[in-house]
Amino acid sequence: MNSAYPIPGVAAVIFNERNEVCLVQRNQPPSAGTWTFPGGKLELGEGIIEGLQREIREECNLEIQVLSPHQPLCVVERMDLECPEFPHHYIILDYLCVYAGGKLKASSDVCDARWVPYEQIRSFTSNTKTLDVAQMAWRKLQRL
Repeated sequence: MNSAYPIPGVAAVIFNERNEVCLVQRNQPPSAGTWTFPGGKLELGEGIIEGLQREIREECNLEIQVLSPHQPLCVVERMDLECPEFPHHYIILDYLCVYAGGKLKASSDVCDARWVPYEQIRSFTSNTKTLDVAQMAWRKLQRL
């Protein structure tokens, strides 16, 4: 395993003005090939929002506005210590965000990045955690 402790991570559920959400296709284990929200591991000494913004710049070349920086949308735990290729334990803080600039392009740890209409997310993933977080974000966005 990469660490003797759970690894803190961040992810952004980013909506643009057309009600599309940013999805990325992972290029690294443990989720290589899957579509999810952009994000990654925090670095030592890095603030949560600072790390979130860095990860989004690195993975998809976007600038974001975090809508509730002091309150994550939710916390997701991903753990599989028995995974032969990549045992892992992540605690991921998901934040609701809106697009603030940049041109979407895949880079760093992703092989593809797309703006997907909210209604079409199921065409990209059947992962229940991802779908639940998307629905939670959509509902919160509609209330703002």
